[in-house]
Amino acid sequence: MTRVRSALDAALRRAGLEAGVPEPGDPGLVPSPEGPGWRSPAPARWAGAAGLPVERLAGLLAAALGRDPDVASVAVLGDRVVDVVPVAPLAWTVVAQVLGDPSYGGSRVPPGQVPLSLVRRPEEPVFLAAWARSRALRVADTAAAVSNPGTPAELDDVRLALLARLADHPDAVRRVPDAPALLRRVADLAAAARTWLDGLGADPAPTDAALARATAQVLEDGLSRLGVAAPVRL
Repeated sequence: MTRVRSALDAALRRAGLEAGVPEPGDPGLVPSPEGPGWRSPAPARWAGAAGLPVERLAGLLAAALGRDPDVASVAVLGDRVVDVVPVAPLAWTVVAQVLGDPSYGGSRVPPGQVPLSLVRRPEEPVFLAAWARSRALRVADTAAAVSNPGTPAELDDVRLALLARLADHPDAVRRVPDAPALLRRVADLAAAARTWLDGLGADPAPTDAALARATAQVLEDGLSRLGVAAPVRL
C-alpha cells in the first residue's frame, strides 16, 4: 500500500473512532471517478456499527476529516460516500515511491508479443495505454533533474487524479478478477495520464518529469500484466 493511500485510510479510521464507530474496518478507498481525490463508502459501511443514520455519520466523518493534517478537503456525496483530497506533499510521495521501487505493483508476468491491434486500431484501450506510456517517457527523457523533482506548493485536480490512480495501482491489480477488469483499470490510468499530458507545456518542470517517469513505469507494469510488450516509441 502506498503512503498516500495508507495515510488516508488511517485518517478515515481515526475519523470513524471520533464519530463513534467501535472498530472502523476497511473504508474501501478508491480513486474518485470524477474528481481528484479518493472516494470511500465508509458512512454506509460503518453506520450500523455506530448506531447512526448514514447521513449523520457521513457528516461526522467529514467534520473529523476536515481537521486532519493529511486532508486538504473533504466532501459528502449523496449522504453515503465521502470524497477526500490529500494535502499536496502527501500526494506527491507516490512519485518517489514508484521511482524508488522498480518492482512497484508487484511481480510482472512475462510479456507477450505486441498484438497487431496495437498498431491497427488506435482506439483500443491497449493502444491508448501504450501511447500514454510512450508519450510519458518522451516527457521524462526531455526534461531535466528527474532524480530531484522537488515538491510544488500546490497540485491541480488533473495531477491529483493521476497521482491517485498511480497510488492505487498495487491494490487495484489485486482487486481485479480477470484480464478484462485489469484492462479497464489500465485504460482508466491511461485516460488520466492523457488528460495530464495534453495540458503540459513545451518545457515541463522537473516535478512533471518525475511524474511522467512514474506514470510510464506503472503503465508498463499494467501492460506487462496483460501480456503486452509495448514499444518505447509509438
